[in-house]
Amino acid sequence: MNILKPPLYPKMHTDESPLGYLKRLAHTNSYYSYKWLLTPSSKESRQDGIMLEALKLCDWSGANSAYGTQKFVENLPYVHASLFIRFCPLCLQESEYWKAGWYLKTAFCCSKHQIWLEDKCYHCGQLQNRLSKVFLHCTCGMALYSAKPRKCPESVIQMQLFLENEKFEGRQELENLMPANHNLTLFQRIKLLELIARRVPNHAKLKRGMNIHLNTIETGKDAVIDTANALFAGRGGFMAFLSALQAMGRDNTTFVYDRFTLFYRDFYNTFEGREFDGYKKELEKFVNARVVTSLSRRNRLFSEETIRGHYWLPLEQAVREFKIPKSKLLGAINAGWIDAQKEEKGERDYILVNRPNLESRCFYINEQLTFMEAAIKLGVTRPQLHQLIAQGELKDVITPQRGGCSVWRISACEINQYLETLLSVPSSHLSEITPLPDILRRLGQKHSNLLITVLNSIRAASLAYMVDKRKIGIRSLMVNESQLLAILGNDNGIDGYSVPVVAKLLSVNAEFVYEIVNQGILLSEPGETANTKLINSGHLRLFQDEFVLLSKLSKVMELGSQTLMAYLAARYIYPIDKYREKKLRQKVYRRSDLAQLPFFEIYISDKLDWV
Repeated sequence: MNILKPPLYPKMHTDESPLGYLKRLAHTNSYYSYKWLLTPSSKESRQDGIMLEALKLCDWSGANSAYGTQKFVENLPYVHASLFIRFCPLCLQESEYWKAGWYLKTAFCCSKHQIWLEDKCYHCGQLQNRLSKVFLHCTCGMALYSAKPRKCPESVIQMQLFLENEKFEGRQELENLMPANHNLTLFQRIKLLELIARRVPNHAKLKRGMNIHLNTIETGKDAVIDTANALFAGRGGFMAFLSALQAMGRDNTTFVYDRFTLFYRDFYNTFEGREFDGYKKELEKFVNARVVTSLSRRNRLFSEETIRGHYWLPLEQAVREFKIPKSKLLGAINAGWIDAQKEEKGERDYILVNRPNLESRCFYINEQLTFMEAAIKLGVTRPQLHQLIAQGELKDVITPQRGGCSVWRISACEINQYLETLLSVPSSHLSEITPLPDILRRLGQKHSNLLITVLNSIRAASLAYMVDKRKIGIRSLMVNESQLLAILGNDNGIDGYSVPVVAKLLSVNAEFVYEIVNQGILLSEPGETANTKLINSGHLRLFQDEFVLLSKLSKVMELGSQTLMAYLAARYIYPIDKYREKKLRQKVYRRSDLAQLPFFEIYISDKLDWV
């Protein structure tokens, strides 16, 4: 492209637009169109960078001294240039030429006069194509500089100075997330502003491609204000921008992801320099504090510190990381102790747990025991624990509630204090002692509240006792049976229990008891009437000492029966009826077989109860 020398050729201003200079030459020489100066006239005339290089070859133009112009005439794609003429009316009043910075689509403000640029005729309201012959006057004849100046917000002024690569002198400089000494090119600065302008909530329809709303001052003004506030109003402005995106979700977009996710993915993938670290740091703080989702190393855009410190984590991860049983953590969530949300992934729902809540209340959650945990710690059966609670032995107890926590919550601290007080009474050295569990099995059906009677007698020092340190809690007590019988009225009880009574003692079906009696697994004696059988306490104790029911073991270990059975079979441990022709209604294992597995030893020695 060549530029012809006109008869009159004023020098180019240091910050003048190359296209505007050609129009000024045409106006000065009364040419109908600036294109008369171009040979040949082509689409290259749309590129200010190409026109500036052509003008530099003309020693009469003074273009080589246009240093202010040079920083705006990178060979940018045409989509970043405004479609219509933009101008500052005060600048045109002072000096009749177009400035190079006005032609950018992201330029909306005059940084010198701190007012909005104009792109319409103040008189007729027409927009003028930037490549038309119009220079200082609208086609209606009205002077463009007659427009009334309109004041710009401070953040928009700062955005314009950023676009012009000029330093902003103001109170917001210290709060700015963009460093003053950045090394961003004009293209990078434009891309940043266009990205934010496309994502701001005021942009009604979110779609890919060009920012067509930036084509005019009127349609782009709101988006520009929001963009300026997001980038140049400090931390508060950026956080408000992120909050607005999050609140909108997928509004006005047909994409799979919400507006916030679309923004940060584009932002991280497009801008990798250290100049953006301040924005990314605040964004990741926002993600940790406000975004209810799980993070893992698959979220490679975020730092390792952000992923580790994320406020929300999946339930399963919380169970592993904080070493809290799943049932206990779910109970705390249902009770409202821990904030939790559901996250949908495909057709499945996942529970997300609030990390700060969990960290601050972890002690209280661990301090609260489930019913089975409390029974194990106290060394009693489930019915016995119910009895202790009913008699007021334990007071810090929360029962399951409909619409609230669905599990029992019992204070571990109170249980520790209860056992410490109970077992702190000086014990005697006795030659005749009987384990308390044996006494409860034999005499419990005859005497109501027998356990409470024994405990009250020990506290009153009327019943001598010793402690078996190999056992836990109340089941470690061994008492003088003669003294106890005297306290109870010296009633020695019956010689044996009927099958229905044994079924009740074992908390099983009576038909099952008949089966094990008929097959000789549980020994019995003939009753007083025909076809009746009695099981004395010795036979019952032998059965409980030798055998374990799968259903009881599964319950106390909180494992499914099928899972537990498969685990044992893989280790060649089978129910006693495996090789029997007639199978039992319930699966029964020998304690001696289970004792081979260290993991089971504690359950079958102290923790497994026949309830």
